Parts: sequence; structure tokens; C-alpha cells
Amino acid sequence: MSSKALQGGQVKNVISGDTIVLRSVVARSTQPPAEKILGLAFIQAPRLGNIRKPEDDEPYSIEARDFLRKLLVGKTVGFEKRYSTNSGRDYGRVFVEGKKDVAKLLVENGWAKVSEQAKNRHNKDAASEENSDDQIVSELIKAEQGAESAKFGIWKGNNAGCIKRKAEFDQNETQFLKDVKGKPLEALIEQIRDSTTYRVYLKIANNWQLITLQLSGAKGPIVRQNIPDQPDLVEEFGIEAKDFVETRLLQRDTLVIIEGSAGGASGSFVGSVKHPAGNIAELLVANGFARVVDWSAALVTGGTEKLRSAERMAKQKKLRIWKDYTATGSTTASKFDATVIRVVNGDTLEVLDQSGKEREIQFSSIRQPKISDPQTAGYAEQAKEYLRKRLIGQKVSVKIDYHKPAQDNFRARDCATVLFENKNIAVHLLERGLAHVIRHKQNDEQRSSDYDSLLIADHSATEKSRGVHSGKIVAVSKYVDSSNPPSRAKAIFPHLKRGGRLSAIVEYVSQGSRFKLVVPRESCKITLVLGGIKCPRAGAEPSEPFGNEASLFSKQRVMQRDVEIEVSSVDNTGAFVGTLIYNNNHNLAVELLQAGLAQIHQYSANQMANQNILFNAENKAKRERKGMWVNYDESKEKELEALSQEVQKSQTQAKPNVEFIDVAVSEIVGSGDLYIQIFEQKVIESLEMIMDELSISGKQSQAGVQKAPRVGELVAAKFSSDNTWYRARVRKINAGRECELIAIDYGNVESVPLSQIKPLDSKLASYPPSAIEAKLAFLKTASSDYKDEAFNCIRSYVEGKKLVANVEARSGSGNSQVLYLTLYDSGVSGKPDFVKDSINSAIVRAGYATVDKRNPASMRNPECSTKLEELVNEAKKYRRGMWEYGDVGSDEERD
Repeated sequence: MSSKALQGGQVKNVISGDTIVLRSVVARSTQPPAEKILGLAFIQAPRLGNIRKPEDDEPYSIEARDFLRKLLVGKTVGFEKRYSTNSGRDYGRVFVEGKKDVAKLLVENGWAKVSEQAKNRHNKDAASEENSDDQIVSELIKAEQGAESAKFGIWKGNNAGCIKRKAEFDQNETQFLKDVKGKPLEALIEQIRDSTTYRVYLKIANNWQLITLQLSGAKGPIVRQNIPDQPDLVEEFGIEAKDFVETRLLQRDTLVIIEGSAGGASGSFVGSVKHPAGNIAELLVANGFARVVDWSAALVTGGTEKLRSAERMAKQKKLRIWKDYTATGSTTASKFDATVIRVVNGDTLEVLDQSGKEREIQFSSIRQPKISDPQTAGYAEQAKEYLRKRLIGQKVSVKIDYHKPAQDNFRARDCATVLFENKNIAVHLLERGLAHVIRHKQNDEQRSSDYDSLLIADHSATEKSRGVHSGKIVAVSKYVDSSNPPSRAKAIFPHLKRGGRLSAIVEYVSQGSRFKLVVPRESCKITLVLGGIKCPRAGAEPSEPFGNEASLFSKQRVMQRDVEIEVSSVDNTGAFVGTLIYNNNHNLAVELLQAGLAQIHQYSANQMANQNILFNAENKAKRERKGMWVNYDESKEKELEALSQEVQKSQTQAKPNVEFIDVAVSEIVGSGDLYIQIFEQKVIESLEMIMDELSISGKQSQAGVQKAPRVGELVAAKFSSDNTWYRARVRKINAGRECELIAIDYGNVESVPLSQIKPLDSKLASYPPSAIEAKLAFLKTASSDYKDEAFNCIRSYVEGKKLVANVEARSGSGNSQVLYLTLYDSGVSGKPDFVKDSINSAIVRAGYATVDKRNPASMRNPECSTKLEELVNEAKKYRRGMWEYGDVGSDEERD
């Protein structure tokens, strides 16, 4: 060793088998230590080509560099400068572990030769014993001779087994990932671009493959320097972060786990690097040199829990890139157990918490497939159905992660992680490709508390091409609304009734006894009202006592459940009346009655086969004073019942009513249901004035209403069927775009768009309706298979004619009053004969009606009822109308 004092330095990396980079051991407060390139004096190792031109590598150049790398990198050495070249490169001697001459070690092991220049100088200066360089070279020559004779290193003479580098990645990347993904691979970190992007050699036998590796789940400050055609860019803490990695990884042997493709140039991957002290990504994040990035977090082997924890600690300590960090959002999360009562859509649930409060919860950080996109709408339907089958009626654990304020026409909502059987249900959706992960901004902390699991599930579904990631289109189920318009409901009713018990799905519970159902077998939707009972009305305000309780009772039991139904009739609004069975023969109507949340509807209950069960259920609730019967007094009930019987008796014994009026039928709603106009001069004049005023105002430029009017409100509307303006009452609002209206002066019904609806002038609104609801007295006209024929029969007698009607009975009052009429042609002279001249008798004689003993007219005038029964028997005898194939009386009685 030289007598000169040696300088100290730390070996940062090895450029080739005879050149190293030294770093100063004197630390600088704001910048990395100074660096110096030093060539080893007097020797020459095999020449190493450029990193991008490995074909220029001389044999054993990699092995020589690797020997020197393993000997020196990361170690503190002593060195002295011996000479410099004209190019400015310094050469010197390096000593490791105190006295070991690094150049001599290289030569002894056959990884370098004494340079020709050194040998030439040695031969010229052989006579000089004072030349220290000559003595050094002499020792190196002896070491070379020993290595050559022993055939060490480059002296082996066989170049076939040399390590070869490969810069271009020409393999099939998909197959490569399939072969190596998740497996620890021996590797060498060749370059550090920045703290989280490296150039790495994968050691695959004697072939070293160069790849670009980005750390999974972490991203450090950008460092871009000396890149052609790109400006330098160095973010704050970038140099410090890069130095942090270089001192630990540069030219170190490590284990690398390839976890996915980074996209872009071939040979770019994302993965993890295992440092002896642990995962380098975790070290960077923990020291505030990097942040967790979502896009690659899903790929991290073993999960990102440690990374997230390290980031939280760095934020709390405000380390480096987090020096200005301020926590946002709530630090505490609300947790509660709940029962799922409704699946709103593929990412939103309605739940009932332990306090009995209904809450709408949206899954955190995911969104359902887009319903408006034909490519994905089918998957949105599948997502909703998956949730329905799995969650309806089930207990779940809810953790509120964040709150979304109202914006862009969306109301405010809570976003939560929902666990079912200790598994995040959002993960289930993502694994099946039935949802998308929301890609939050990097600094957005309003996200799922289990966000990494969502990313992993989404990545898995993408790789496996599941659901929306498959590229396939799933057709959306199409269901016809058979309850709208009412004419469609009445047309399909016989078919549904003949079907007996039908399987259905409760889509929505609007009231305790009113439901929207899907009947898959018939590809239709219907509105169903429970027959035989009446529930209090539910709603925000005003609701009837126990109305909301009844609605919740039904929601908890049948909302979005698979049920069975039987329909028994259909009403004038298009709603089917019937029975709903759930959970192995549980009758919902009976249970509502037993809970005191419904009461018997006398008329419809009397028509039902299970009426005794219904009455018994109500009586039980009364005895136990449940629900609406909490203050029930049996003695008062008996008094009211006795009074009712007296009234009924007096009505039965009343004399037939004689009250003839001149009328015209303006609308036939159904078989036996009519709207009439009374022929009185003042009525005719008022109607003519009203229609004239509507026609004039309709031609004015006033635009239609922007907001749908309320149900029951009077409006002016243009009906497309005859292009005429009418006074109309709103019966139903269809999706906020159109309204179902009834013309109050004629009785015709039509769905009218908002653009053809205008506010009704207050003067016109003051006139009473010209159309009066009426029914054919005594009769029950044919339904089911002969409904259309019965309709045509009635129309042939009444359409466009001036008639005389006797008001046999009335029900209701005011505008809701219904007249029960016997109709006669106005051309009949003298006092008309009921059997001979009445249109009612003619319809029965034609075989399209039977006698309804419950009809108020039959109860008031049993004599006429008896005469009509004789005509029914006559029609049966001669096989007229609905009797053409025999006696269908029993079927008709059940309608």
C-alpha cells in the first residue's frame, strides 16, 4: 500500500469491471453527497457495452463487473489518485477492508489484465527500483501470470458460458406475465430513474433480461434529467427520494415480484422489490418519499394494508411530501346493523336500521353499469337481481364511509361499506363484473374504507373478462305494463285469472295493500291490490293512522321477494284485485288484518273464497286490541252493526224509485259502466260555452305546463284521439312526462303529455262536470271471454242516441255519486214496459248479462230483479251470447 494518506469514499455503483463511482462520506444537508468516477489504475477489464447495446459486450465483461460489484458496492473504501488522462478521467488505487488492493484482487481472480500501457512502462523502467508504479505493476503482472496458469476468469478460454445481456423485450408479454406473475425472481437493480421507477436485470440463467419496473402501489416525486427532447423536471424531495433508494438498492441483488403490466413500451412492468429490511415501497411511503397510488395498489402481492398504514403515519407526522397535509373529511365512521328491505338499483339499498328508521345507502366507491348505455344496461339489471336474491330480508352490517351532498339533480346520500356474512357486498359485485370502481382523485379521502379490496376485485374481473369487461351485450328484460291503460288490464284479466296461482316478484310496495309486481311468465308488470281488505293510506303527509306502519309491515315481508298471486277481478284504474302469498302459504292480507294494520273491505271480502279467514283475522286483532283496534269497544261495534242491519232492512223494503230523466251516453268505460249527460237546457248551454272557451284558449300560444299537476287537479287538456280540448281531472301521473286524464264532461280517458296540458281557467273550473258516472241497474254484464261482445251489444243500443233513464238507485254523493239506471229508447211511446222496452232487458235477453243481486237496484226493486232472472233462463235455453256453449253461471259468479 502507498505511504500516501488515503481518501475515503463510499462506492455508489460499478460502471464496468475496472471503473467505479465513489460518493463523498461527508454528508451535505440539502443535497446528496458529491460523486467521483474513478478508474482502477494499471489494469483493464473486458469492455462493457452501452446498456442499450449489449451486443458490444466483450466476453466475461458482465462477470468482471459483477465480481467488482459484489466486492465494493455500498462499502466504504480508501483510494488514492495515481494519474489522469487527457480526457480528464482519473485513475487510482482502491483498497477495501483496509489493505486489500482491489485491482490486484480482480487480476488474481482472472477478471482483469494488466493494461498494455502499464506493461510497456514497466519494461522501460525495470532498472529503476524507486518507481513505486513499477513495483505495483510488477505485483499485478505476477498475479496475472498466476491467474492465467490456473485458468481463472477470462483465462478459461471458453466463452460459450458467458453471461449475456438482453435490452430488447421481444417475448410475448401476456405469456411472460402468466409464467412469472407473483413469483420471486432473482434480479439486479441496474439504474434508478426516480424513487419508484427502476431499470432491472432479471437473472434468468446466463441471460439477463432488462426491464423497466414501476413499484406497485407507490409513486414518488418525478426526477427527469438529461433526457433528449424533454425538459428537466425535478419535483420537491425528488432527488432526496432517489438518493434514499440508490443507497439501498442500486446494483444490489434483490428479489423482484412481477405483478402486472405497466402499459406503454414493451418490457414495462409493475411489481414489488424486496429489500432485506422489507418492501422498499413501504419504506418510501413510511418516510414520506412516496404516496400510495390506487391504479396499481390492487396488484400488490399480499395486499396494501401495510402501505396504507405507512401512508397514514407519514401524513400524521407530516413527513416530506406531506409537510402541508391537512386531514379532510370525518375521522369517525358511523356503524350499525340493519335489514335490507329494498334494492333500489345495482349500487343502492334501502335498509331498516335497529331503531326502525328507513335509510337509503349507496355503496362506497363503486357505481352500477350505465343503464342508459345499451352495451351495459343488461349488466345493471343483473347487478340489481343479484343483490335482490342475495340480500332482501337479510341482516347486514353498515359502515358509513362518507356523505355525498346534493348536486346535479342528485339528492344527498350516505355512502357505506355494507358487509354480508363478513364480506363486502361491493366486492362480490366487482368480482362478477357487475360494477365499476370509482377512480378517486389521489388526494380524495372521501372513499371506501375497503377501497383496496374493491380495486383488487375489479382488476380480477377485468383480467378474467367477466360481466361488463367481457365485451358481450346482455339483453334487458322487457315487461309490458298490463295495468296501464286500464283497457289493457281488463283485456288481459281473463287470461291471468285462468292461470290460477302465478309466480311473481314484488317490485315495489306503494301502500300496505297495493303493490307493483313483475310476472316473469307473462312478461308483464301489474298493479295488485289485496282483495277483501283496506289499509290506511301511507305517505309523508298527510298519512292516515297506522298507514306508514302498514306500508312498512308489507315492505319487510314482501318487498322484492318471490311471491305467488291469484287475481280475482280488475278495477277501473287497471289494478288487479287478488291474493298475495309469500313464504310457504303466508297470506299477506290475513297477516295485515291480524296485526291490526288493515280492516275488512266488506264488498270485496264477500266475493272472496277465503272470506271467513279474513273476518276471523280481523276479529282476532279486535280482541287483542292491535294496531288500529287499540281502542276497540265491542259493545259499540254491536250497536253499529244493529243500526246497519236496520238501515239495510229499510232499504230492502223501500218502494221502487221512479225518476225519469232524458240522457245521452257520452262514454262506455266498460261492460256496464257508463258516463251520461243529462238533457237539460242549462246543462247543454253550459257545455257548449265550456267547449267554445276551451277551443279558443287552446289555439292561443300559451305553452303547456312544465311541472306535472297533482292527482285530482282540474286542467285543460288536448286529447289526441279527436284533437279536442277538454276539461279534465288528473287520475295518474306517468313518470312525470304525461298524465292520465278523464274528461269530466264526457268521461273519456287518455294519457296526455305535459305539453298538451294547461291550467284551467277558474271560471270554467266552477261549472260542475257534465258527465255523470252511471251503471246499468240490476245487471252484471259478461266479462272474461265475452267481454268484447257485451261491450258491442251495449254500444249498439246506446251510442249516439237520446235515451230515457229511470234512476233506480244512487250510491256516493256529490261529484262521486253513481246512478244505477234502467235505460229506454226515447222513441217508446206511453209508459215504457220494463221487460218489453228496457235496454237492460234487451242485453239480458241477448245473453250478455246476468242479474247482480248485490246491485243497489236489485235490493230496492226485487220484483224487476226476478223478471230479469226469467230472461236469463230464456237466454240460456236458446244458447244466446255467452251461453252458446252451455251454462257458465258459476264462472260468472266468481268474476
